[in-house]
Amino acid sequence: MRKMQAAMEFMVILGAFVFLLAASIHVSMQKTREVEQASDDLEAGRILEMASSKLNTALLEGDGFSANLTLPEKMRGKGYSINISNGVLYISLPGNTYPTRLLTSNITGSLRKGENMISNRNGGLYIS
Repeated sequence: MRKMQAAMEFMVILGAFVFLLAASIHVSMQKTREVEQASDDLEAGRILEMASSKLNTALLEGDGFSANLTLPEKMRGKGYSINISNGVLYISLPGNTYPTRLLTSNITGSLRKGENMISNRNGGLYIS
């Protein structure tokens, strides 16, 4: 009888430890996803700030101004897309889109990963 009670107590304690381990793993995975999402948000914000700053500077500096903008091929090892529509610059990742407003919608051309030349011609921005 004593051996059976000891075995049952062992099984209950073992079950509690397994449950706590599973709960800890679940919470850890959830926190890891939150950190990855926050990192994506920060990196997208950094790229948006860099690109919008160059575009807005080119506009504010006036006719004849030009600047180079180099965009990374990947964002934190992930593919992304970047585009401009109606004066808003967008970065899109699977599951998320990050926008920022530009000072003008008079933009010809589109941004691409790698080297971009931005120039102001008669108050309009040209990207090549």
